[in-house]
Amino acid sequence: MALVHTHKGRLPDARALLYEDTVDILLWRWEQMKAGRDAETPGLRQLMKEANLSDVDLKRMLWRLAFETHRLGAVRLKPDETEALADVEETVLHDALAELHPNHRECRAWVGQMIEAIKLRAGLLVERMPHVFTFPHRTFQEYLAGAHLASLPDFRHPSRLSDRRRPLWREAILLAVGRLVYLSGNISKPLALVAELCPENTAHRSRLEASLDGGRGDVGSRAATGAGLTLGRDLLARVQGRLAQLLEVGVLTPVETRRRRRGFGQAGRPAERRGPEERLAGH
Repeated sequence: MALVHTHKGRLPDARALLYEDTVDILLWRWEQMKAGRDAETPGLRQLMKEANLSDVDLKRMLWRLAFETHRLGAVRLKPDETEALADVEETVLHDALAELHPNHRECRAWVGQMIEAIKLRAGLLVERMPHVFTFPHRTFQEYLAGAHLASLPDFRHPSRLSDRRRPLWREAILLAVGRLVYLSGNISKPLALVAELCPENTAHRSRLEASLDGGRGDVGSRAATGAGLTLGRDLLARVQGRLAQLLEVGVLTPVETRRRRRGFGQAGRPAERRGPEERLAGH
């Protein structure tokens, strides 16, 4: 974050923009800073150029790798665990890099050089123990997994994850929404997701869907409202109304309730039905 601030003079307002800038630093500028220590090892950009690959090609590979890591971590999760595993076996990384190369059947030496460059110079994948990599922080895994989600033609896919595993995807989904809105200027995909999570008529809502509806997941609706899109305004009103209902019936946890009341969900609850402290907070 300090390097992003130094490079740009300020920190981005949106988390997705901050993570995108930090990913670039860990992939490319971090390598430049470490290059003097090991001049004999080819750099990532040099190796990518040799294979006629671009920065985006490597990023897409990392998006998919993070997505699969996050997905497998959720599958292996035990009932009493709350976080997915974040380890990436070197064999998995090897296969992902081989698929990236145009001639993936005859690129063993190139893949070996890429893995060595990642070990010595890159900061986005860290060798936690021999032949086992991990991301420097869990949210990097979530952001990159979210970037993969954002690249899918059907962005409504996250809403179809099973209820037990879906909470593990919350941050990845929210970062995907932020990436679409703030990096791509894409409002239609987030709106489609919000519309699916908060349909016009439904009798039952899961807690996570409620959390997404009333939390930062409304970024698509807010952006659309700001752009003057009718669908965005309608969705925002629907989400606020649904959240007001959820607050009334008490299906949210105390933490979720406090967060929603302090946040934009407060706007969806009639003032005359709030307590004195809530009315003050609303002002």
